[in-house]
Amino acid sequence: GRLMATPPPDDSRPPPPNTVGWTVLVLVSVALFGNYYTYDCIGPLADILQKSLGYTDGQLGTLNAIYSVPNVFIVLVGGILVDRLGARLATVLFSGLCALGAALTAASPNFTVMAAGRLVFGMGAESLIVAITTLLGQWFSGRTLGLAFGLNLSLARAGSYFADVSPTVFKPLYDAGWQPPLLLSAGLSVLAVAACGAYFVIERAAERRYRLGRPPPVDK
Repeated sequence: GRLMATPPPDDSRPPPPNTVGWTVLVLVSVALFGNYYTYDCIGPLADILQKSLGYTDGQLGTLNAIYSVPNVFIVLVGGILVDRLGARLATVLFSGLCALGAALTAASPNFTVMAAGRLVFGMGAESLIVAITTLLGQWFSGRTLGLAFGLNLSLARAGSYFADVSPTVFKPLYDAGWQPPLLLSAGLSVLAVAACGAYFVIERAAERRYRLGRPPPVDK
């Protein structure tokens, strides 16, 4: 006769309260805020990089363009890693890669070092967005999913806005030279790692207490 799948055991745990999901949303939105700020930090700093370090327009363009080079292929690999490792671990790994790239960008006035930092940052940034999009799809459903995506993107774009106005808001940093503004962006990238780490801890604790309804393991 036809083989029937064994029904899953009854799970008497309650679903997580809404506050847990919204806390997760805030944390990953903070992570994307730092991500978007760091991506857009070069434009406001362009004049200082030209005057202080003698960078050409071509070099400034490279600092922005090199971010996209790995994402033609690596973001696909990142998506596969999200499926294999789970969004929880992937957010920590990719945000850590972003912080490493941001720190490298701020470490030296040497153009090659700075460009390498932007490259490393790009390797993690787009994959981090994939991981966060995936986890939001797991935590929110139905009528709240669009709201969660909208709030997440709004807070992320706030990072771009603050990067654009940073020469005014953080004027003392810009007056101090090329490095302090980049150290600020690196600090926000570290904050993103901390937010992803907090999400990791919260979800790990929640899955022991609540029924999260996660999808089955991915096909290998």
